Amino acid sequence: MAGDFFVFKCAGAAADLGDSLERVEALARHANESCRSMGVALGACSLPQTGMPNFEIGPDDMEIGMGIHGEPGIRRGPLASADTVTDLLLDPVVADLGLAAGDRVAVLVNGLGATTQLELFVICSAACAGRSTPSASRSMPVGSGNTPPRWRWHGASVTLLRVDDDLTRLLDHPCYTPALRVGSALEPRSNARRTPRQARAVVQAAAINRAGLKAGGAVTPAVFLAMMRAVAAAIRADKD
Repeated sequence: MAGDFFVFKCAGAAADLGDSLERVEALARHANESCRSMGVALGACSLPQTGMPNFEIGPDDMEIGMGIHGEPGIRRGPLASADTVTDLLLDPVVADLGLAAGDRVAVLVNGLGATTQLELFVICSAACAGRSTPSASRSMPVGSGNTPPRWRWHGASVTLLRVDDDLTRLLDHPCYTPALRVGSALEPRSNARRTPRQARAVVQAAAINRAGLKAGGAVTPAVFLAMMRAVAAAIRADKD
């Protein structure tokens, strides 16, 4: 669901702070392993090119645990109150993370494209109230919104990130994007390390020994290249 949001935020902050590529990757993996999400579908999603729902669900039903593309969830039942739904989402997340009293978590409530901000605030309030989280846990609410939304899909997901000092520092690092703004607008740092972007980078890329690359499997480089060209052609043909 929306767990990638935390992974990208932490990796981007580490890179902006000048950490090595290896350190950025390690922190991204750490964030990924510390993160769990669960979603609820209150309606069906659709693809823009068809306008047809990907699945069917009744107006008084909800589906718990559906996938980000509308994959089937773990169970379907009658629509419940926001507090009850939030507990249904948080219980398996808390259990799978193995949260204990005293653990700190960052909370993200994400809409799926058609859920209003007011509805997301209600879920966010219930999630941060700690109804399902350990009583001594301190939550760090990050916020709510349609961060990676689907196409006109009514529903929401709740994501918890178990944080330590490293992840807290990365979450608090300023950023300025359409989906998230932390702190003020970033100012260029005079002491920042910059990677020279010159023509020699192109020469280095051309010098890769492609004969040493792994080319086995069903999707060979030639097949993959043909797939990407077909995708590009389809996008150009249907761009309107």
